[in-house]
Amino acid sequence: HESHVLSIFVDWHDPLVLCVGLEHGGVLRSTDGGEHWEDVSAGIEYVDIHSVKGDPDQPNLYFAATARGFYRSDQYGRDWLFSEKGINRSYFHDLVVIPGEPPTLLLTTANGTPPAWLREEKAQSAIFRSLDRGRSWHQLTGGLPESMERMIWNLSVDPNNSDHLYAGTGEAQGQRSENAATRGGVWLSTDRGDRWEQIYEGPNTVRSVCVGLQ
Repeated sequence: HESHVLSIFVDWHDPLVLCVGLEHGGVLRSTDGGEHWEDVSAGIEYVDIHSVKGDPDQPNLYFAATARGFYRSDQYGRDWLFSEKGINRSYFHDLVVIPGEPPTLLLTTANGTPPAWLREEKAQSAIFRSLDRGRSWHQLTGGLPESMERMIWNLSVDPNNSDHLYAGTGEAQGQRSENAATRGGVWLSTDRGDRWEQIYEGPNTVRSVCVGLQ
């Protein structure tokens, strides 16, 4: 696998501070708008980074979702530590941070890396939420299956209403459902993840959902 950018985070507090997550590469941080970069991956055991985000209130606090762990850093992206209390999955993909007191963190997960999803149970995907800045987590099941066959690839927050969330789901490369007409879908929550309903199902995997301003 070649290292490539999968996540770019612009700091809530300073637009010149950037953090980049490299799939099969690590975490890079810049404090001058991208002119110079520092590798801040220390502490992450397997540097397959899927999403990097920061805390909207504490500029020193960063979060990283990787293929083999969820991490927190209270050193501006340095010295990462595992933070998976309450999570019973091993693969982590998308992460959103919604401002509030406290902020709401939502994380998409699965069991094992994608080759394992060829098993009968498929991805065994789930969404977890944290209300204590990623120190502990609980699974969201209001309307969602406890273990989803499709992967939850993406979470998006409605910019007009931060209580509204969208999740894009679908198969991984190599997976094939019995029904080719239902390989992907979109789920909606209007209460920050308490309850979910599927609002779309179609023949293609939904890797990303974008919600526009009105």
